[in-house]
Amino acid sequence: MIGLSDYAPIVGPEVIGQLQRLAEALSHRRFVHINSTRTGGGVAEILNRAVPLLNQLGLETHWEVIEGDSFFFEITKAMHNALQGYKIPFTQAMFDHYREVNLENARRAAWEADYVLLHDPQPAYMITALRPRAKNWVWRCHIDVSRPNFQVWRFLREVVSRYDASVFSMSQFAQNLPHPQYIFRPSIDPLSEKNRELTP
Repeated sequence: MIGLSDYAPIVGPEVIGQLQRLAEALSHRRFVHINSTRTGGGVAEILNRAVPLLNQLGLETHWEVIEGDSFFFEITKAMHNALQGYKIPFTQAMFDHYREVNLENARRAAWEADYVLLHDPQPAYMITALRPRAKNWVWRCHIDVSRPNFQVWRFLREVVSRYDASVFSMSQFAQNLPHPQYIFRPSIDPLSEKNRELTP
Protein backbone atom coordinates (compact mmCIF):
# COMPACT_ATOMS: atom_id res chain seq x y z
CA MET A 1 0.00 0.00 0.00
CA ILE A 2 1.36 3.41 -0.96
CA GLY A 3 1.82 5.77 1.97
CA LEU A 4 2.81 9.36 2.62
CA SER A 5 6.49 8.51 2.86
CA ASP A 6 6.42 7.25 -0.73
CA TYR A 7 5.70 10.80 -1.90
CA ALA A 8 8.59 12.38 0.02
CA PRO A 9 11.15 11.84 -2.78
CA ILE A 10 8.76 13.61 -5.17
CA VAL A 11 7.49 16.57 -3.13
CA GLY A 12 10.19 16.75 -0.48
CA PRO A 13 10.01 16.05 3.27
CA GLU A 14 9.08 19.67 3.95
CA VAL A 15 5.75 19.26 2.17
CA ILE A 16 5.00 16.05 4.07
CA GLY A 17 5.77 17.84 7.32
CA GLN A 18 3.52 20.74 6.36
CA LEU A 19 0.66 18.34 5.63
CA GLN A 20 1.14 16.68 9.01
CA ARG A 21 1.07 20.02 10.81
CA LEU A 22 -2.07 21.11 8.97
CA ALA A 23 -3.75 17.80 9.80
CA GLU A 24 -3.07 18.23 13.52
CA ALA A 25 -5.50 21.15 13.62
CA LEU A 26 -8.27 18.88 12.31
CA SER A 27 -7.34 15.70 14.12
CA HIS A 28 -10.57 15.58 16.12
CA ARG A 29 -12.84 16.05 13.12
CA ARG A 30 -14.62 13.39 11.10
CA PHE A 31 -14.82 13.64 7.31
CA VAL A 32 -17.14 11.84 4.91
CA HIS A 33 -16.80 11.85 1.12
CA ILE A 34 -19.82 10.85 -0.96
CA ASN A 35 -19.86 10.05 -4.66
CA SER A 36 -21.57 7.69 -7.09
CA THR A 37 -19.03 4.90 -7.71
CA ARG A 38 -15.98 3.20 -6.21
CA THR A 39 -14.45 2.27 -9.55
CA GLY A 40 -14.11 4.00 -12.87
CA GLY A 41 -13.88 7.72 -13.44
CA GLY A 42 -11.67 10.42 -12.06
CA VAL A 43 -13.46 10.97 -8.75
CA ALA A 44 -13.17 7.32 -7.75
CA GLU A 45 -9.49 7.36 -8.71
CA ILE A 46 -8.91 10.42 -6.53
CA LEU A 47 -10.76 9.03 -3.52
CA ASN A 48 -9.18 5.58 -3.74
CA ARG A 49 -5.84 7.22 -3.07
CA ALA A 50 -6.81 10.29 -1.05
CA VAL A 51 -8.95 8.62 1.63
CA PRO A 52 -6.20 6.24 2.87
CA LEU A 53 -3.66 9.08 2.82
CA LEU A 54 -5.96 11.35 4.83
CA ASN A 55 -6.38 8.60 7.41
CA GLN A 56 -2.61 8.19 7.57
CA LEU A 57 -2.44 11.88 8.43
CA GLY A 58 -4.71 11.19 11.41
CA LEU A 59 -7.88 12.56 9.84
CA GLU A 60 -10.79 10.18 10.33
CA THR A 61 -12.05 9.98 6.76
CA HIS A 62 -14.78 7.74 5.35
CA TRP A 63 -16.03 7.21 1.83
CA GLU A 64 -19.68 6.50 1.08
CA VAL A 65 -21.11 5.58 -2.34
CA ILE A 66 -24.72 6.17 -3.29
CA GLU A 67 -26.87 3.56 -5.02
CA GLY A 68 -29.35 4.02 -7.83
CA ASP A 69 -31.14 2.24 -10.64
CA SER A 70 -30.24 2.48 -14.31
CA PHE A 71 -32.70 5.33 -14.90
CA PHE A 72 -31.06 7.37 -12.15
CA PHE A 73 -27.64 7.00 -13.73
CA GLU A 74 -29.04 7.84 -17.15
CA ILE A 75 -30.43 11.02 -15.60
CA THR A 76 -27.18 11.96 -13.89
CA LYS A 77 -25.19 11.30 -17.07
CA ALA A 78 -27.56 13.61 -18.94
CA MET A 79 -27.28 16.13 -16.10
CA HIS A 80 -23.49 15.92 -16.26
CA ASN A 81 -23.56 16.71 -19.99
CA ALA A 82 -26.22 19.41 -19.65
CA LEU A 83 -24.18 21.20 -17.00
CA GLN A 84 -21.36 21.37 -19.52
CA GLY A 85 -23.62 23.09 -22.03
CA TYR A 86 -25.29 20.33 -24.02
CA LYS A 87 -28.89 21.03 -24.99
CA ILE A 88 -30.57 18.08 -23.32
CA PRO A 89 -34.27 18.44 -22.43
CA PHE A 90 -35.21 17.39 -18.91
CA THR A 91 -38.69 16.25 -17.95
CA GLN A 92 -40.30 16.68 -14.55
CA ALA A 93 -40.16 12.89 -14.19
CA MET A 94 -36.37 13.03 -14.51
CA PHE A 95 -36.03 15.67 -11.80
CA ASP A 96 -38.46 13.78 -9.57
CA HIS A 97 -36.59 10.50 -9.92
CA TYR A 98 -33.29 12.21 -9.20
CA ARG A 99 -34.77 13.57 -5.97
CA GLU A 100 -36.33 10.25 -4.99
CA VAL A 101 -33.09 8.29 -5.36
CA ASN A 102 -31.13 10.87 -3.39
CA LEU A 103 -33.72 10.83 -0.61
CA GLU A 104 -33.67 7.03 -0.52
CA ASN A 105 -29.90 7.12 -0.09
CA ALA A 106 -30.34 9.72 2.63
CA ARG A 107 -32.74 7.41 4.48
CA ARG A 108 -30.13 4.64 4.42
CA ALA A 109 -27.28 6.86 5.58
CA ALA A 110 -25.86 5.81 8.94
CA TRP A 111 -22.95 8.23 9.22
CA GLU A 112 -22.40 11.44 11.12
CA ALA A 113 -19.59 13.86 10.41
CA ASP A 114 -18.11 17.27 10.98
CA TYR A 115 -17.40 17.77 7.28
CA VAL A 116 -19.24 16.18 4.36
CA LEU A 117 -17.85 16.50 0.85
CA LEU A 118 -20.21 15.50 -1.95
CA HIS A 119 -18.71 15.08 -5.39
CA ASP A 120 -20.49 16.33 -8.51
CA PRO A 121 -24.28 16.45 -9.02
CA GLN A 122 -25.16 12.79 -8.47
CA PRO A 123 -25.48 12.87 -4.62
CA ALA A 124 -25.94 16.63 -4.23
CA TYR A 125 -29.63 16.53 -3.28
CA MET A 126 -28.93 14.46 -0.14
CA ILE A 127 -28.27 17.67 1.77
CA THR A 128 -31.99 18.45 1.74
CA ALA A 129 -32.65 15.51 4.08
CA LEU A 130 -29.36 15.28 5.98
CA ARG A 131 -28.39 18.88 6.75
CA PRO A 132 -28.38 18.35 10.56
CA ARG A 133 -26.00 15.38 10.26
CA ALA A 134 -22.94 17.56 9.70
CA LYS A 135 -21.74 21.03 10.62
CA ASN A 136 -20.08 21.72 7.30
CA TRP A 137 -21.21 20.70 3.82
CA VAL A 138 -18.97 21.15 0.79
CA TRP A 139 -19.95 20.57 -2.83
CA ARG A 140 -16.96 19.50 -4.95
CA CYS A 141 -17.66 20.15 -8.61
CA HIS A 142 -15.23 18.39 -10.93
CA ILE A 143 -16.79 19.61 -14.19
CA ASP A 144 -17.04 22.87 -16.11
CA VAL A 145 -20.36 24.55 -15.30
CA SER A 146 -19.49 27.95 -16.74
CA ARG A 147 -21.99 27.64 -19.63
CA PRO A 148 -24.63 25.21 -18.40
CA ASN A 149 -27.99 24.22 -19.75
CA PHE A 150 -30.10 26.82 -17.93
CA GLN A 151 -32.95 24.46 -17.02
CA VAL A 152 -30.65 21.99 -15.29
CA TRP A 153 -28.44 24.60 -13.63
CA ARG A 154 -31.48 26.45 -12.24
CA PHE A 155 -32.58 23.21 -10.59
CA LEU A 156 -29.13 22.30 -9.28
CA ARG A 157 -28.24 25.81 -8.15
CA GLU A 158 -31.15 25.83 -5.71
CA VAL A 159 -29.72 22.62 -4.23
CA VAL A 160 -26.03 23.49 -4.05
CA SER A 161 -26.79 26.96 -2.69
CA ARG A 162 -27.62 25.16 0.56
CA TYR A 163 -24.00 24.08 0.98
CA ASP A 164 -21.51 25.95 3.15
CA ALA A 165 -18.87 26.06 0.42
CA SER A 166 -18.07 24.76 -3.03
CA VAL A 167 -14.83 23.72 -4.71
CA PHE A 168 -14.09 23.99 -8.42
CA SER A 169 -11.10 22.94 -10.50
CA MET A 170 -10.65 26.36 -12.12
CA SER A 171 -12.18 29.77 -11.55
CA GLN A 172 -13.26 29.75 -15.20
CA PHE A 173 -15.34 26.61 -14.54
CA ALA A 174 -17.32 28.08 -11.64
CA GLN A 175 -20.69 29.73 -11.16
CA ASN A 176 -21.59 32.41 -8.64
CA LEU A 177 -23.04 30.82 -5.51
CA PRO A 178 -24.07 32.38 -2.18
CA HIS A 179 -21.22 30.87 -0.16
CA PRO A 180 -17.41 30.76 -0.19
CA GLN A 181 -15.91 29.15 -3.26
CA TYR A 182 -12.45 27.61 -3.50
CA ILE A 183 -10.21 26.49 -6.34
CA PHE A 184 -8.47 23.12 -6.14
CA ARG A 185 -6.46 22.87 -9.32
CA PRO A 186 -6.22 19.65 -11.32
CA SER A 187 -3.32 17.38 -10.47
CA ILE A 188 -2.11 13.86 -11.05
CA ASP A 189 -0.96 11.12 -8.72
CA PRO A 190 2.64 10.45 -9.78
CA LEU A 191 2.52 7.03 -8.10
CA SER A 192 -0.58 5.71 -9.83
CA GLU A 193 -0.06 2.95 -12.36
CA LYS A 194 -0.74 5.16 -15.36
CA ASN A 195 1.59 7.96 -14.23
CA ARG A 196 4.62 6.03 -13.01
CA GLU A 197 7.85 6.13 -14.96
CA LEU A 198 8.24 3.15 -17.25
CA THR A 199 11.28 0.95 -16.98
CA PRO A 200 12.97 -0.26 -20.16
